[in-house]
Amino acid sequence: MHGQQVTPDVRRRDEAVIRQELGPVGHREIEYVDEGWDSRVYLLNDGEVVFKFPRSDLVRAQFRLEVDALRLLENVSTAVQTPRVRYEHPDLEYFGYAGVVGRSLAETALDATGKAAVGAAIGGFLRALHQLDL
Repeated sequence: MHGQQVTPDVRRRDEAVIRQELGPVGHREIEYVDEGWDSRVYLLNDGEVVFKFPRSDLVRAQFRLEVDALRLLENVSTAVQTPRVRYEHPDLEYFGYAGVVGRSLAETALDATGKAAVGAAIGGFLRALHQLDL
């Protein structure tokens, strides 16, 4: 726990923004992830969609770099999937992206061939990343 309190009113307001952006959410539950120091994070469908709301004006300014970096990655074609920004408030009061859904590597048993494939994918991604100019 990060030690910052989020009132029920703030959560209701955030969830209303998410529903407005997505349209009727229907049966999809909005999960609040209360772990971030910098932002309030909400997941839909186990991370299929992620929304972030800044906890301070300083973080809102940092969101610009994060959004710009994610948009830059949309032009990179590698085996590593990256989030795609889909929603963005003009003043970065929040932004949302299509997340990367799947199991974490910690939950996956890999043999030597699988480990080599993961390493090659990450290496290719890092080579592509180092060629970018943010």
